[in-house]
Amino acid sequence: MPSRNLQFFGTKEEALEVIAEVAQSLELHLTIFREKPYAEFSPSTAASLKKTAIAFDATKVYLSVSSIDFTRMNQAEYSRSCLECVEVILPQLKNGRLFLGDLGVKSDYYDPLTKKVLQMPHVLTLFKKVAVRFKAALSFPVFAWNKNIGKVVEYSDLGYLASARIAVESGVVLAQEGVPNVVFSVDRPA
Repeated sequence: MPSRNLQFFGTKEEALEVIAEVAQSLELHLTIFREKPYAEFSPSTAASLKKTAIAFDATKVYLSVSSIDFTRMNQAEYSRSCLECVEVILPQLKNGRLFLGDLGVKSDYYDPLTKKVLQMPHVLTLFKKVAVRFKAALSFPVFAWNKNIGKVVEYSDLGYLASARIAVESGVVLAQEGVPNVVFSVDRPA
């Protein structure tokens, strides 16, 4: 299952601004997604992305070469269509903790109807184009400190937007969902 991803810290607002710039420069289509109160998709434009995604309480944004109408699909069609996109899981601020965002793709898909694995290498090309532009907005590295063993690790491939530094300076903790024993920092811990 070949896949690619790029993880980052930053506020949802700044991430949306960067996504809009990337989509506009590559002439990509945008679809926003929210999980609550029920799963729902909505098309967006680069010009209105930040405003509509915040009002919609979006948790993900999909970038695609062509327009995809997620609202008229069954589950199998939805799963395959998501794989035609670069998916951005937006960073979330919860209880004073800023959780990682993730830009990612999968280039293969198991089709339950034909019982075959379908290869989609073209989505890796799209990911590379999007990731290069997104990375330009990031600073590197990010440091991780394991509270249980006291070890600090530098992640040169984990980046952060300017808003992450501002958040940290105001007392917000950088974190990864489901990993409570690791704290991240944009500066090397002392």
